[in-house]
Amino acid sequence: MNAPTPTRVHYHKQARELELGYANGDTYRLPVEFLRVYSPSAEVRGHGGDTAVLQVGKKEVGLQNITQAGNYALKLHFDDGHDSGLFSWNYLFDLATHQDAYWQNYLKRLEEGPPASLRAFNSSSCDAVPQVKRRQAGVGKATMLPTTYCDDLTVDNYRLELGS
Repeated sequence: MNAPTPTRVHYHKQARELELGYANGDTYRLPVEFLRVYSPSAEVRGHGGDTAVLQVGKKEVGLQNITQAGNYALKLHFDDGHDSGLFSWNYLFDLATHQDAYWQNYLKRLEEGPPASLRAFNSSSCDAVPQVKRRQAGVGKATMLPTTYCDDLTVDNYRLELGS
């Protein structure tokens, strides 16, 4: 798929939504929680097969920064420390145009709960539980990210705006 490149990218800080605007006038607003749970990173998608990790507890996640990756993608720096995975224009457009279906699929997976391999962990699994919590909270990564927002940032042919 050859998706259009956005002409405008704006982060609505209070609403925690990323707005994508296109030359034909179409605009899409993607909640940051949605972007976080559908991150293209290996940490979320896994390394093939059934290794995807169901993301939970991401409702309050926001963006700390947005950077451009060449002329083909954005790197989103989430405030929970997650910053791996590049959101290509094709992937962002796919998320935007299928948002309702993808969100319903995510909610269904949440209802079904974690896979059997993770249900085996309980409070007596002391070694595994802290590692899962550290990974979800992004401990160790958050300190590497900028702690302030830019008012706006111009990148090549479109404007990245970080604001309210």
